[in-house]
Amino acid sequence: MQQGIAWRSLVAMILLIAVACCDKDPGPGPGETGGTDRFDVLLKEVNARNVASPFYHFTYNNEGYVTRLSYHEDMYVYEYFYKKGRIDSVTSSSTDARYFLYRYTNQRVSSVLQYDNSGLKLTVSIRYDDRGRVTHMDWQPVNNGPDEKHTVFTYYEDGNVKRVENSYPATGLVGITDFEAYDNKKCVDGFAVYRGFLEHAILLPSVKFQLNNATRTKSVDGPYVRESQLNYVYRDNLPIERHSVTRVTAGPSAGDSHTGFTSFTYY
Repeated sequence: MQQGIAWRSLVAMILLIAVACCDKDPGPGPGETGGTDRFDVLLKEVNARNVASPFYHFTYNNEGYVTRLSYHEDMYVYEYFYKKGRIDSVTSSSTDARYFLYRYTNQRVSSVLQYDNSGLKLTVSIRYDDRGRVTHMDWQPVNNGPDEKHTVFTYYEDGNVKRVENSYPATGLVGITDFEAYDNKKCVDGFAVYRGFLEHAILLPSVKFQLNNATRTKSVDGPYVRESQLNYVYRDNLPIERHSVTRVTAGPSAGDSHTGFTSFTYY
């Protein structure tokens, strides 16, 4: 009981500090370098066929910083707090991830600490190449168990992600997605490129995983191989619809195909 009270007191204190930081000027401090986490395109909602809607819903402050993110019709809701233009901490509606604390090295997010009701649960470690592109993300629990997930990114020369490889040490499962072709229009949902369906959002606004929109992908998940063609409808050079056709080319359901539809709205 006392431990629970102490934890709630600690969270309350952290939130008071975060709110104080959020109320201050969000711009970089004197002599500091690097960008901010302000969005230049204010994406409002992403909705997809056959999933709860809104799939993603973003709320911003007047300066263009995300203050709230709802996922899968409020299954997870995140509130964002800033310090000098960068995400400092995040609260969550989920019991297994009540609070996230961002840590920086040389103006880049180097780790995100995830807390549940009992304390620190895991650390998401992030590594970059010399061009500032994320190359590895590792979900590492604080106990002695295996890492939850490893993600490795490779890129085309133009900066668009070429391959995302997710591996899960506890089960040995590996999933690979190759982004085989892109168009030349602006991508607005690159933040979702490495997320599993029910995994928590680790938002990195200053990192660009996709500058443009993928038009052909190939994914390998165990015995299954799926190939997708994606087409977009644009307004003012921003996607408002994505239509996809996916064919299973290997695995027990080889020969099956299905269509997908995603819509995008903006403020």
